[in-house]
Amino acid sequence: MALMQMKPKGCSTGAGSLQRHAAAAPSRHPAPVLHSSSRPPLAVTPAVATPERQQLHRTSTEPKLDRVFMAAASSQGAKHSMEDCSCLADLHPAHGVLSSSVSRRGVSVSQQHIAVAAVFDGHAGRQTALAAAEHLPHLMHQGLTGRQRSSTACEDGPSVVVQEPLQPCCALPAAMRSFDTWWAGRRGRDRSGSTAVVGLVHGQELTVGNLGDSVALLARGGGCRRLTVGHRADNAVEMLRVLDAGGELEYDCCGTLRLYRPSDVGRRNGCMFTRSLGDFNFKQPRPLLLCEPHVVQQQLSPLDSFVLLASDGVTDALADDDVMAVAMRALERARNHTSDAQQLAQAAADEVTAAALRGESGDNITAVAVLLDWS
Repeated sequence: MALMQMKPKGCSTGAGSLQRHAAAAPSRHPAPVLHSSSRPPLAVTPAVATPERQQLHRTSTEPKLDRVFMAAASSQGAKHSMEDCSCLADLHPAHGVLSSSVSRRGVSVSQQHIAVAAVFDGHAGRQTALAAAEHLPHLMHQGLTGRQRSSTACEDGPSVVVQEPLQPCCALPAAMRSFDTWWAGRRGRDRSGSTAVVGLVHGQELTVGNLGDSVALLARGGGCRRLTVGHRADNAVEMLRVLDAGGELEYDCCGTLRLYRPSDVGRRNGCMFTRSLGDFNFKQPRPLLLCEPHVVQQQLSPLDSFVLLASDGVTDALADDDVMAVAMRALERARNHTSDAQQLAQAAADEVTAAALRGESGDNITAVAVLLDWS
């Protein structure tokens, strides 16, 4: 697992579980002590709750992330079939996955739960993407709670082998690996694969993991940050790993660098990705493709207002800054007509999808908008 942290943060298992995130985090800043220019510092006695001290307490308390609103939009675009899927889920410590759907247009979650949003960009068929959207939220719940099969989509669904609660940065890759192992035995003759980008908002932290080239963008202040790494054959680090594993790289007729097995002398079944779900023709008997996501953790602050997850049908047509600018303008226009945060998130997802279509994207298009509501 490639783990990047914006700030140093432990990735150990144990007390940092889903149950811990059910409680609101205490303020990280103690109440200030007032000083006089002519006298020693005055002691603030908390037992006397005067109006002045009550006001002091309110101003020293940091804003809290109260709610998260999520919405998805997609279009088949110029392709002959739709292979993208998305997933929006609300993970509850005791009751499992409260809402999880690949087609519902949006859900909202309260802070004490964990919000999960994901985009899966399928190729060579849609079955892997569909199965991942159905099962990954349940697998993440199992990892976060440390309870195997604490939540399942079906009786014979996949499970995470876990003995204690995992931190989100560990639960996310564990869920992806468990799904891939289970899917390898269930897929039959299906040869499809899928990229994945998954975001978890837990407390005031954001954890993002990705396989392939689907992206996550964070709006911070007036800027845009990409939180994902593209796992394509033209990524220099990935290229060396594939060659060391015995793979071969060659440009196709469209100028796209693709990965091939040495036995594929006719170059009929190339793959442009180096990490994915499914794609077992490239994982067996020798793993040329990996199911080990890049993971990043980000401490959120009131400067962070919005997260966008998107398939490459969006980012191949629009630059990151342009994508975020489209989403921000859509939010501002929508605020002139409604204060409903769910409708605002939907407006942003819809407009990003429409902008990619206007940009002549040649692929399926999916955008998931995650609106952070601070109080």
